Amino acid sequence: MSWQEEMVSELSKAKNGDKTHIMRRYETMTGKTKTHLYRVAKKFGYETDRKKRADKGECRLTELQIKFVAGQIHTTAREKKGTIMPVKLALDIAEQNNIITPGCVSVARMQDLLRERGLNKKALNASRPHSSMRSLYPNHVHFFDVSVCIQYYLKNNQLRIEREDKFYKNKFENFAKIKRKIFRYVLTDHFSNTIFVKYYIAKGETQDNLFDFLVTAWGHKKNEKLPFRGVPFVLMMDRGAANISKAIIKFLKNLDVEFPEPKGNNARRQGSVERAQNHVEMYFESMLKLQSTASVEELNHYALDWCGYMNASPKFLHTRFGTPRTHCWLKIKEHQLRERPEIEVLQDIYRNPFEERSVDGDYSISFKGERFRLKHIEGLIPHSSKVNVIMKPFTWPEVVVEFRGKEYTARPIKKADGGFDADAAIIGQEYKSMPESQTQQQIKLIENMAYGENWHKDDAPFAGLHVFGGQSDRISTDFIPKKSTPMNITKDTMEERRISMFDLFRDLSRAGDMTPDLNRAIRAKHGESITMAERDDLVDAMENNELSVYDGQLLVKGGDDDTLEAIAN
Repeated sequence: MSWQEEMVSELSKAKNGDKTHIMRRYETMTGKTKTHLYRVAKKFGYETDRKKRADKGECRLTELQIKFVAGQIHTTAREKKGTIMPVKLALDIAEQNNIITPGCVSVARMQDLLRERGLNKKALNASRPHSSMRSLYPNHVHFFDVSVCIQYYLKNNQLRIEREDKFYKNKFENFAKIKRKIFRYVLTDHFSNTIFVKYYIAKGETQDNLFDFLVTAWGHKKNEKLPFRGVPFVLMMDRGAANISKAIIKFLKNLDVEFPEPKGNNARRQGSVERAQNHVEMYFESMLKLQSTASVEELNHYALDWCGYMNASPKFLHTRFGTPRTHCWLKIKEHQLRERPEIEVLQDIYRNPFEERSVDGDYSISFKGERFRLKHIEGLIPHSSKVNVIMKPFTWPEVVVEFRGKEYTARPIKKADGGFDADAAIIGQEYKSMPESQTQQQIKLIENMAYGENWHKDDAPFAGLHVFGGQSDRISTDFIPKKSTPMNITKDTMEERRISMFDLFRDLSRAGDMTPDLNRAIRAKHGESITMAERDDLVDAMENNELSVYDGQLLVKGGDDDTLEAIAN
């Protein structure tokens, strides 16, 4: 017989005066309070002979008052720690604010009321009900998460092991001083729980590091003991800024990888990879103090070697399927293993998720050496419309064409003998008309409106339309005539206008070779200025090589001056 049963037997036989002594003895023996011991006795069948109250079991508080107390406890809870407000304090606040009459209910009774309704501390702190998730086969679903490796930090381009007294997890101000941290990127296959880890030095999470990690995790490894590879069909990750960047989302979409919208405050959703993070910390990073590394490259070399060992070792059997992770992953079938494309292809679709193309007159576009016919896309206007072409490696040569917010698929145009398009009409045998463009359809409506249904080539559009005559009459403003100043410049005044020798010599230099002798001869004959007519004669002579100097005199061949002829004689 247990001590609980012995206590109940003694209480049932004892008189009221003896029960106090019995309870004191059991209090000393168990270290429990009398209230707790009576509660235990009740569970083991003890019933007091005290007369029950007529209103026993009836609560004088309303449901609203009880929920007010529970509401204070729930809404003041901490995210991680849970409820922190005592029932005593919540009841006191309710009494202070006249929600509950002071002395109406005891703290113990309020605790019972909350427990009966599933609103006590234990119930409020319990995890929300959840549904379990399963994947169908290896590489069906991958999980990704990133965390800071607090074992290491970068100082003077060298990896340093952190000191716990300096970078204790609660001393955030010290940890924040580290500008370049070591980030641990972890990916798991949900079906086999295969783990892959890689480290990066950075100031924070970046989309370029995420891209590099994914293509590394999904590609062939430099470790034959780690055959894990391939692009998944679904990738689960949290709402980190780098994770939900447009570049990453488009990259995953182009690889036909589904990316379910993550929901906030749902740690259980990432449970698989969160456990893997702890696994890496315990079974890999715990050894870093025993054998440190000098660079992140060396750290990743050790991490890759550890992944090959941990995933395949019989010392790390997974509890769900009872074999090493790699053995479970090797159950993957041929159609389930999507080999990762070449890194150059992935870089192209990551940096250029789509390429713009103009639609030719035959409703076709050129893309990566192939031509695609788009006559099935409504609203295209040849020689005008532009479309976005998206290449998906797993469906190439089929492409996705985006136009006006809608996506269409297109396949390359097959070639016939002679290099002709296989879908082209054969001369003399068939005729294939292209669908009318939106512009052509509108032009037909416009022409019918302008000419009518039965019209000829020389007909004037909109017959009888008045467009000329009387247009000036539509101007209602009367303008005041403006006065003017006449110009008193005539041909004679232009010829008499004189210019300086500087302006003359500038014009002569443009027309021919201006020499010092010619400069002196012109100044000797004309002085410091010359008329415009004389300037024009000299410029013409210079352009025709008819201007020269002899014995200090200016000679103009064919001019009015007969000096050259007199000298020749």
